[in-house]
Amino acid sequence: MDENTIKKHWKQVLPTVDIAIVNEWNKTMLLVRKENQTLLRFVGGFADVDSPSYEHDAIREAVEETNIELSSPVYIGSTLIDDYRYRNKEDKIKTLFFYCQYFFGDAKASDDIVEVRWVDMRTLKETDIVEEHRPLFKMFVEWYNERDKMVFTNNKI
Repeated sequence: MDENTIKKHWKQVLPTVDIAIVNEWNKTMLLVRKENQTLLRFVGGFADVDSPSYEHDAIREAVEETNIELSSPVYIGSTLIDDYRYRNKEDKIKTLFFYCQYFFGDAKASDDIVEVRWVDMRTLKETDIVEEHRPLFKMFVEWYNERDKMVFTNNKI
């Protein structure tokens, strides 16, 4: 089969990575905001075809968008993302979601991010997160509560 025939028959999955960056010392999570948005989102972006792994992509995205040092990524899960750029297209985004601990550095917005914000995880709500990242938030709350015994008391999932 040639490339044009394959493209006519197979929808494409566009792999991305997203990262829940947590400061375990004070139970805060680093979230970001893009221009023209009021709600927050997880740090993340497209996987690089030339990178050695998705974990490498996660660390790269965190550095590009926030300029901080992190622990090695821990895989949480994956899900489709209802990204506005692909709603009317056959191709869709599927993300690999990771947890990383914050080590050090002053978080600064860069790349396509206009704000970085440390948010207290004990008061963070699903409605604080952009709609397309709410499945990630739910996934994280379930994973973290199982791991850390109910930090997210405001989110009964």
